[in-house]
Amino acid sequence: MRTSDPTTQAALDQDNIPLVIFVELDFASATSRVHSGVGNLQWNGHTWMGAGAVGEISEIQEGDELQSNDIQMVLNGVDPAMMATAMSEDYQGRPAKIWLGILDNDHQMLGEPIGPFGGLMDTMDGEIGKEGRIVLTVKNRLADWERPRIRRYTNEDQQAEFPGDLGMEFVSQMVEKELVW
Repeated sequence: MRTSDPTTQAALDQDNIPLVIFVELDFASATSRVHSGVGNLQWNGHTWMGAGAVGEISEIQEGDELQSNDIQMVLNGVDPAMMATAMSEDYQGRPAKIWLGILDNDHQMLGEPIGPFGGLMDTMDGEIGKEGRIVLTVKNRLADWERPRIRRYTNEDQQAEFPGDLGMEFVSQMVEKELVW
């Protein structure tokens, strides 16, 4: 496991390590910050709400090859009204971050958490039954690696990317232009 913080590295050498996972989801309406424990935790200038036993996260894989590894986050026991709000939220393609932290016996942070794992929220599936369940898939940024970047040498494309930049203003006039030397 990679870490550069000496306090975190020393804690990882212990036999019994109390861990906490921090998850930050950047929804359009607000940023949601939760952790794997219970109650609220203060870290990085924010209050993180505990998801406890109702939250799950799949294994985060990292390998030697350049490939995308998705993760899934699950929230169980979701109120149907809250589920409707979550499912109507603008989330796709928005950032998600995950950190792994180490706590001392008093549940205080030791050193700096490892991470973040960065990805983009992809799909959110909901199951309504006796208890609601939301499954959010987060794609690694490498999933976007092979997507074609279609750009044009036009003023319209330049304005969409850089409003007010006039560097491509006369390109359309140059297409049929005859230059005399």
